[in-house]
Amino acid sequence: MLSKTAVQLQGLRDESGDLGPKVLHAVRNEVTSLPGVATELASSYLHNLVDVVLAGRLPSEQDETALRMMGAEAAREGINLSCVIRFCSAATRALGAQLSTLATSAYDGEPPPAELAAMAATVVHAADVALNAVTDGHSSTFLRHAASEYKLRQDFVADLLDGTLDLPALMEKAELIGFQPSDAHFVTVIATNRQLDTGSRIVSWLDSALRADIGQSDLIVTVKDPFIVGVFAAAEDTPARVAKILARVLDQALGEEDDDWHAGIGRQRAGLSGVQLSFQDACDALHLWRPSSGRRILHIDRLLLSRVLYRDRCAMADLIRSILTPLNDAQNGPEPLLDTLEAYFQACCCSTEAAKTLHLSVRAVTYRLHRVRVLTGYDVDNPDDRLALQVAVAGARLLGWPHQELPISD
Repeated sequence: MLSKTAVQLQGLRDESGDLGPKVLHAVRNEVTSLPGVATELASSYLHNLVDVVLAGRLPSEQDETALRMMGAEAAREGINLSCVIRFCSAATRALGAQLSTLATSAYDGEPPPAELAAMAATVVHAADVALNAVTDGHSSTFLRHAASEYKLRQDFVADLLDGTLDLPALMEKAELIGFQPSDAHFVTVIATNRQLDTGSRIVSWLDSALRADIGQSDLIVTVKDPFIVGVFAAAEDTPARVAKILARVLDQALGEEDDDWHAGIGRQRAGLSGVQLSFQDACDALHLWRPSSGRRILHIDRLLLSRVLYRDRCAMADLIRSILTPLNDAQNGPEPLLDTLEAYFQACCCSTEAAKTLHLSVRAVTYRLHRVRVLTGYDVDNPDDRLALQVAVAGARLLGWPHQELPISD
């Protein structure tokens, strides 16, 4: 049975059956800065809620179905859930603020407190049921849409990097997911010692953290066995921001379980072919990674010389054999002398700084460099010999010599 106030308020409808123009005006004032679809959502929600309140009941199944459809439409329009809740809450607040005014108009005077309290309780209860229906409709639609879009993005990256589709088909897929192929992008490739798949929590955490900080529509994080692959729109500071997020999330996700990880970051390139090339850049950076470097994230821009050296592995192996294999005749093998050469070059050819790095005396460093000259015939004091030694040492580290056998030329 309707309360007396509800009956009185029904009389405030206009000839078209519309209700509460003051309420609708108030809610539109609250959401005036929001997009048109937001105002439409709030107004539709408000109409539904007012109808229920004036009938003195909770939303019926039919009402709830309409509200769920309203939430689903908001999800399809791309309005996130927090905004939906904010819009609907604005409508509820506007209705609550106008209840006293409307009730006063209906009674031509002050309404009984009990009637007003009952009506306020109905508003609160009905708003709770209505908001639950709206958010339920939004969430279910959003999850289906998100799962579908994520699968599209996975397939797009897989097809793009595998080269299994022709350009028109790739362009069509790019358009479906809102990827801008004409823009410059760069790729990150992350390797871990853990088995990964697209459902791994690490992938989800990383995707969420990157989206929260970077906020790009072109951002894609997926698994391309055995790596986690990220594709990003290029911007001046994006690679540095991505590197920080990778370090933070992966250290938290993997650090406590003694898992290891390292990542390569490719160069920024334009076009779909640019994404493929950047992926290869990132993979090359991973191949050039050495645990002893102390670095987890490698930018290919910083490794271009190493990449050149690594690209012709057989030629590099010949150089190492020609220059460094005589170090096998050293009393303790080649490793101490290689360490000394590496530290010496990293110290800008300063024996004192190299000695500090190696925790040796300057005399010991000088003696080792002398042994290198005796065994190889190459002298670090001669510019040409020094360059040859430095390139050979860099190549030995890249190819893992002397712990790994050198490739043999054809």
